[in-house]
Amino acid sequence: KWGLHSVARTVKFINTDASSIHGNLKVGSVYTSESGEWKLGGFEVLSSVKDDESAIYTYGSLVPDSARYAPPELAQGGWDVIKKNPHSAVDSFNFGALIFETFNNEYNGSGQAGQTKNIPPTMQSSYKRLCNANPKARIAVSAFLEQGNRTGSFFDSPLIKLTDGIDNLGMKSPSEREEFLSDLDQLTDDFPEEFFKMKVLPELIKS
Repeated sequence: KWGLHSVARTVKFINTDASSIHGNLKVGSVYTSESGEWKLGGFEVLSSVKDDESAIYTYGSLVPDSARYAPPELAQGGWDVIKKNPHSAVDSFNFGALIFETFNNEYNGSGQAGQTKNIPPTMQSSYKRLCNANPKARIAVSAFLEQGNRTGSFFDSPLIKLTDGIDNLGMKSPSEREEFLSDLDQLTDDFPEEFFKMKVLPELIKS
């Protein structure tokens, strides 16, 4: 969940803030940094929705494994279909496929997208809406992220909260920093060691 949250934040930025489509979102496009964080790569067909001649329409189908990860509407109507639907629809479906593959270690095609095998129960409803066969009915990854961040939801975990807190440590007031350090102390055993060493300690030293 920690890794998926990180990728979801990146996709939200691409879709919402940059008005763009990643178009190649899959396990093979995700790598781990030295600190153990999941980072999104695979930007070969990243395209702005404002450009009618964007790379994704011409080269999207040439990306390795594109047929296996393509949402149903692209498999049936080609990559130009993207223009007729919400621009977030392709990345939403692919993020749903990424969730399935993360929890099942395999993904054989769009028939598996939306299946709930091994998906955490609290995530299943929002996950299925990412994989809706109708692109106009799919939720954006930004909405998935918002639903997951709600109190008691699937991204509402101390580890994810503290990860977000580390990025803003320099802007915290003394009392907020004390609260953060207290929470950190309770969670130290749950942190991946590399994350603590490469990300947390440098930020603590800086601030």
